[in-house]
Amino acid sequence: MEEQILKVARELQAITDVKKLYLFNQKNSVGGSLSSFKLCAVVQALDKQALELQIYRQIDSAVPFDIVLYTLDEWSTLSSEEGTFAHKVLQTGCDLIE
Repeated sequence: MEEQILKVARELQAITDVKKLYLFNQKNSVGGSLSSFKLCAVVQALDKQALELQIYRQIDSAVPFDIVLYTLDEWSTLSSEEGTFAHKVLQTGCDLIE
């Protein structure tokens, strides 16, 4: 696992109560170095939009990243429904919180 991904994961856990965290996409340059990645986090948050803004403001990453947030209720419902993005992340993502 790339150190930059783990760094962002640790910083995210310091900012908010992350219940589940998945890496669901990463891109590498032609030379093989990490060029971007995407995370999916299940959080105990009342205002996902405010939390997302806080994450992008507080986490400084040398590699660009995106994050998709789900509340516990959303994740519980959507991750079990085939065809949803949450279900795809659950099936194919790499669990960063073991």
